[in-house]
Amino acid sequence: MNQHHIEVAICRKTFANNIRTLRDRIAPAKLCIVMKANAYGHGLRGLAPIAVEAGADYIGICTNPEAAIVRELGLDITLMRLRMGFPDEFEESIDDLNIEEQIGSIAAADYLSAAGTKRGQPIPVHVNIDTGMGRSGFFPFQVEDLKKVCRLPGLRIVGIMTHFASADGQDLAFTQQQLEAFHRLRNALNNYLPDDVLTHTHNSAATVRLTPHCNSLVRVGAAAYGVRTSQEFKKLSGIAASHVCEN
Repeated sequence: MNQHHIEVAICRKTFANNIRTLRDRIAPAKLCIVMKANAYGHGLRGLAPIAVEAGADYIGICTNPEAAIVRELGLDITLMRLRMGFPDEFEESIDDLNIEEQIGSIAAADYLSAAGTKRGQPIPVHVNIDTGMGRSGFFPFQVEDLKKVCRLPGLRIVGIMTHFASADGQDLAFTQQQLEAFHRLRNALNNYLPDDVLTHTHNSAATVRLTPHCNSLVRVGAAAYGVRTSQEFKKLSGIAASHVCEN
């Protein structure tokens, strides 16, 4: 017996307007719309074209099947993996999916460096720094390791990033500490990073609450769908729930 009786109705116009509102707020920073987990259950196949048309610079995914859907749609958009991939995922993504990968360990950096050298084309990667999220990433004290990573052949460093643990909480003190730790490390690596490297830290809550510190790219998930992740801050003016169509 099928007990899955949940249905999500999406207003495409509202979703597009949300993205345009966010894009205008963060300009000139670039905008990554997070569409992992089938666009949070809203439907990746239906919404990815709208995100591109509305001005997204990146689509954030986690899995190769998600990336394959976007590629099947023929969309001219850069894909960023929002976690470190596994070796079998790398094999497929390198050959077919053209994903900008995330690295947060020496092992992942070495693996992709060897793969990029073997194919004769560097693999674009975002270097993840764990400033307090506790999920994955290099730690800020690994400065010398990170300098070595930046010099590895077969890699093209396109981004350096971190992820806030509590930007939707009442107290933003820890978020500020994370931001400061990240920028200290970012400055220490300045001579080892490309001039055009993207610096990104902000999720939805930080994009709304700490816009002046949004760096050169933001990764927005919940806000694009009109979702507020806590009661500690208000939605942006112009952002609406993605199931609501307004005239």
